[in-house]
Amino acid sequence: MVDAVTVIVDDQALAAYSIQVPPLVGDPGGFYPQFTSCYKTSMFIPLGEITTSWNWALEFEGTSVALFGVTPPIQYNQTIRIADPSVDKTNATQPNSYRAYTYPVSSQGGQFFTSGVVHNDSQIRIGLSNADGVAIDYALVTAGNLTNLQGQTILVDDRSSEIFWDGNWTMVDNYSLPVQCTIPSPQAYKESKLLLNSTDSVNFIAQMQPHANSTHSSNTVGDSFTFHFAGTSILVSGVTPGPGLPSDWLLHMEFVLDLNSTTRVFSPTSDPIKPHDIYFESTDLSPGNHILVGRILSVAGSPLPAAQIDYATYRPSFVTVAEKPVFPAPEVSGSATATSSSSIPTPNPSSATPSPSPSHAKSRAGAIVGAVIGGCILVGCFFGILWLVRRNQRRIRNAPNPHTEPFTSTAPTIYSEQDGPSSQLGTLPHSKRPFSPLHAASLSVASNSNSALSQQQNNIAAEIREPQNSPVDARLRELQAQMDAIEVRVRDNAPPSYSGEA
Repeated sequence: MVDAVTVIVDDQALAAYSIQVPPLVGDPGGFYPQFTSCYKTSMFIPLGEITTSWNWALEFEGTSVALFGVTPPIQYNQTIRIADPSVDKTNATQPNSYRAYTYPVSSQGGQFFTSGVVHNDSQIRIGLSNADGVAIDYALVTAGNLTNLQGQTILVDDRSSEIFWDGNWTMVDNYSLPVQCTIPSPQAYKESKLLLNSTDSVNFIAQMQPHANSTHSSNTVGDSFTFHFAGTSILVSGVTPGPGLPSDWLLHMEFVLDLNSTTRVFSPTSDPIKPHDIYFESTDLSPGNHILVGRILSVAGSPLPAAQIDYATYRPSFVTVAEKPVFPAPEVSGSATATSSSSIPTPNPSSATPSPSPSHAKSRAGAIVGAVIGGCILVGCFFGILWLVRRNQRRIRNAPNPHTEPFTSTAPTIYSEQDGPSSQLGTLPHSKRPFSPLHAASLSVASNSNSALSQQQNNIAAEIREPQNSPVDARLRELQAQMDAIEVRVRDNAPPSYSGEA
């Protein structure tokens, strides 16, 4: 289930929603005094004409509307006349059809009227009459599928499933805070005075509630909340973290908007503890998706303060509810995370693609590293085998040609009888060498042995050139060892030296 989209309309913007239909004359007139606890610092106090009660009709685009403000103290009439669009017998353009409603409680700040739901979300009209002493703070309109959201401000309550709470947050509800208020006196309404003085005003204590009468509260270091939105501005509001002077406390918080960090330190001031206290605000954001994370960094003092988050507002960068992105829920680690009764929204194909979780990313990274290392080992083995094969091929090419006589040698030098001992050394061809029968026998044996060794070496060389099915590396080492042994035997079977005979 996805939460409804609600648009907040500030009191100073209500005149733009007035209906100009006789006998209505638009807004009833009035002024906007500064209040210490309200949305955007002011409330609208409507005043009628002399000796007459005022009538006021407003038209919104949505399916229902609620009014927030301060109900009149007991000095004033506790009944207001309202035209509810969900009631067939009421008509906002006909004041005589307005029905009487009694305020829930006198001198109370918060929601004092909620209309029924209408099926046609293109127009929703309400009418107000006979409401002296009321102060209107803002209207909250539930948007329909066709509601134009361009230029509007969306409010997201702390109970909404769009805000994710990580840690030991506790939802606190059904409480109010005393706040000093001043409104025109009953006599001022009768005379329609727009300027107040000490004799024309009434001072009273109003019990102010946070928006929708709930907040999320925590004083645990490390607790945080996350809010995804698509818009061009963001504001986070709540209840003052602790009482005013002369108390001594400190709350240090960090707000990270799209990886840009801002820290704020809250401490006692002369203002009383109240709702609608701004915790964080950022305007002129680029249109698109944004992420805001608020985190408690430190708390100190007596009494110990607590972050008390009430709602967030933002200007959307989408035009209709159908275009609103549905963001995935972030991972939270809190052991006692407080959540609202609404379910977490499910991402749709049009929303931003969620980032992989840290554990999944680590698994993918490990698989990639393992594949790279394995590939490197295989490549190294391939080049190692190739190097061994080429090294043995070079040895084969540098070895004597097996088809020529490998033992042809130069005859030892001899002294010629004619030249004498002083003559130069020379060589003779085999056909002219003088040798004895012993020499001939030795040469015959050496020749036969060398022929056998030559044939064995030729066979090994051929086998090197044509590897068998045995493992290449082991076979090459075996063949190399055999060739080395043959070379040793060849050296041992070299032809015997001989000297010339007289």
